[in-house]
Amino acid sequence: AVRVLPDGRRLVTGISPHAGDPVVVWKASDGIAIHLLLHRHTPLRNLGVAPCGELLATVGDYDIGLWDLATGRVRLRLDGIREPLRQVAISRDCAIVIGQS
Repeated sequence: AVRVLPDGRRLVTGISPHAGDPVVVWKASDGIAIHLLLHRHTPLRNLGVAPCGELLATVGDYDIGLWDLATGRVRLRLDGIREPLRQVAISRDCAIVIGQS
């Protein structure tokens, strides 16, 4: 998956059948990697970028990671979800993360 951040200056790539493969945040202008994010527990299925441009959600089969795009650090991990997930979305105000199977 490829997602362009709302500022248009960065993009995010990732989707992998292997747990532990990184999500990469890139500078759009020159293709330099800014952050490598490790969604580690389950294979990465999808990405969701917050409309505010501050957060990225990664979704695996049974977990969601919420990342700070300024620092590249994980803010929150939701593990132990009972149904396999395929989609993720973040609300406009960046207050709600929703995963869907």
